[in-house]
Amino acid sequence: MQEDQKFNKILSEAMNLLSYRDHFAFELQKKLQRKFPKENNMIQLVIERLQDSHLINDKNYIQNYIEYRSKTSPRGKNMLRQELRLRGLDLELVDQVFDEIEFDEYEFCRKAGFKKKLSFDHKIHQDKQKDKLYRFLASRGFDFSVVREVVESLIA
Repeated sequence: MQEDQKFNKILSEAMNLLSYRDHFAFELQKKLQRKFPKENNMIQLVIERLQDSHLINDKNYIQNYIEYRSKTSPRGKNMLRQELRLRGLDLELVDQVFDEIEFDEYEFCRKAGFKKKLSFDHKIHQDKQKDKLYRFLASRGFDFSVVREVVESLIA
């Protein structure tokens, strides 16, 4: 009975965390380990149960993250890959998701560049505007060839 109680307590905590937002398996496991440091085996069982129930799904998490970041603060594919890797997600799975979804880096770069261009002082020389736009878009992780194409189309 003691084991069932531990399992239910950990499962309840996991469900509580998932009620606030989606988590991927590794992230949820780390949070549960902080709260229940001596229950690694039980935590693993809870994670497996949640995965079997489709309550946590790393692939869906990656898709949702890419979609959210693309809408709120567009980033290039390389920057998104890096962010997801730093969170602890498997790069092979990240690449698989990128292959399955339509990720139009040019369009995201164009939108970010257009928005940034609107903030420029129009008295600034075009070359300086181009430099600023190049730096801004490159810092967002967009591929250089895409950045060059976007900058040339926005500042002619």
